[in-house]
Amino acid sequence: MNDERQKLTPEELLQTKDRVLEQWRMLPSEHQATMLLVLLKEIDSANMNDWTRSAIATLYTFAEQTQPIMSIPLVTREKIAQLDMPEQELATLTDEDLNAIAGRIEAAFSHEEFWDELFHQALKFHTEQVLIAKRSKPF
Repeated sequence: MNDERQKLTPEELLQTKDRVLEQWRMLPSEHQATMLLVLLKEIDSANMNDWTRSAIATLYTFAEQTQPIMSIPLVTREKIAQLDMPEQELATLTDEDLNAIAGRIEAAFSHEEFWDELFHQALKFHTEQVLIAKRSKPF
């Protein structure tokens, strides 16, 4: 694997993926098809066949479900007001801005890095909670 790729932050990885997807959408469908074949060849040479097959099977299994796996919480002014941010700035947000924020959250849910970061934060929080509880117990 390229060392440069390993140094990208989760945010940089997401931005790179978004740029690739944006470029993909600009291609005519016949070029998307040939590019897909190139990508499949890359997957094969990178020994990611098993993971790719599993991911595709999971994707189509989820697509066939009638109910979403996780609902996206509605972004409201009440929820925004709970943030540790200046009220004057928050007051400038329009309904369109709130919809854009909700859309960004939904898009983030679809990226693996989101779940990795969420797991890391939950792991840290719950580890700290257990350690606090251990410190408060008499030996």
